[in-house]
Amino acid sequence: MNALWASAVIMGAAGSAHCVVMCGPIALAVPTMPGKAGRAWSTALLNGGRALSYIVLGLAFGSLGEGLRLAGLQRWVSLVAGLLLVTTVFVPSLIERTGAQGRTALLVGRLRGIMARYLRRTAPEAIFFSGMLNGLLPCGLVYSAAIGAAATGSAWQGAVFMALFGAGTVPAL
Repeated sequence: MNALWASAVIMGAAGSAHCVVMCGPIALAVPTMPGKAGRAWSTALLNGGRALSYIVLGLAFGSLGEGLRLAGLQRWVSLVAGLLLVTTVFVPSLIERTGAQGRTALLVGRLRGIMARYLRRTAPEAIFFSGMLNGLLPCGLVYSAAIGAAATGSAWQGAVFMALFGAGTVPAL
């Protein structure tokens, strides 16, 4: 395993406390499927859906990174993205000035409504879809991993990076 792959798993595992607090209630709200191993299947389906969302995000961000690399801009965009992440941690009022919070709240509200409908169902496809929606909810940790996927400079490597990141979060959820 190269250092890039290891960093993806470590990023997911190190952020597990964050995952428990933010996504733990969603994982607990998933209904148990019928049968003796129903809880295990429900958990596996939820995490499988979340992992699929992460892989798709990894493909998208890896493709973006590849395009930037081919244009000779990846290094500069990576530096700017890193600076923006650090800046928003130390100066959170910058985010408020962009007006992005209102749009994000609207998106989250819509996703939450859809997820609430699916969380009432015990059908395997409903639980899997809930996991996919869970993977798309706004999350600083996922954004950081997506930047890591873009830094790979390849669509498939971005997908692998995000899959390994997701694998690192699974034990906590």
